[in-house]
Amino acid sequence: MKEYIRFLILIIVLPCFMNLIAFSESTEAYYPLKEGKTWEYQMSLSSLLGAGGTQKVIVTNFAQRKMKDKIVTPQKIDMLGLSSFVFVSKDSEGIFEFATQIPGSIEPKIKPLPNYFLKYPIKVGTTWNYETQTILLQKNFSINLKCSIESINEVITVPAGTFKGCVKVKGVGSRKERMGMLFGKTDINVEHYNWYAPGVGTIKSIIKEVSNKMMIGSGTFSIQLESYK
Repeated sequence: MKEYIRFLILIIVLPCFMNLIAFSESTEAYYPLKEGKTWEYQMSLSSLLGAGGTQKVIVTNFAQRKMKDKIVTPQKIDMLGLSSFVFVSKDSEGIFEFATQIPGSIEPKIKPLPNYFLKYPIKVGTTWNYETQTILLQKNFSINLKCSIESINEVITVPAGTFKGCVKVKGVGSRKERMGMLFGKTDINVEHYNWYAPGVGTIKSIIKEVSNKMMIGSGTFSIQLESYK
């Protein structure tokens, strides 16, 4: 059971951190990519399995490398004794997830198309689509999130301190899923909220997933920055 819970938390954390990476006209502004940078987060989640308590997540930047003709920044995600990697790349449109590598995988898995976390310009009203999957329900559903920058001047307090001038990004998506004759259609609604502090990076994130069927469930995930260096 403990191994199952560890794996569950891991598959929750990895895609969540994929959603948390930000970029601006200056890379260092909202997500420093310098080698050796480290962030420690407090993570909490709740779902049909109950509250997961608070866990520590550590994210570390590694040296840039070339992968399939792309320059990527590997980011190592450590928790519960397990490590995963997200490989981030950028272009003239913004920053995107290029590949991921979960524990036990020999090689990274490259995404077929760029999946942008944040797009230019960094100003209120900028919108884009982001493809993701639910991670807190009893079944994974593909969801297209409509993301938008809602504010560029938020003041946010987390365990690491109070940060001004933060960028707030909201992503919302929904779908209907037929679950058979017995249960009919299931409504799935997802909301993502991310905050990025200038010169620091991701400081807070909240993910909410709701369905109208008890067998599918609902859940909430959140992280807050505890320290960085």
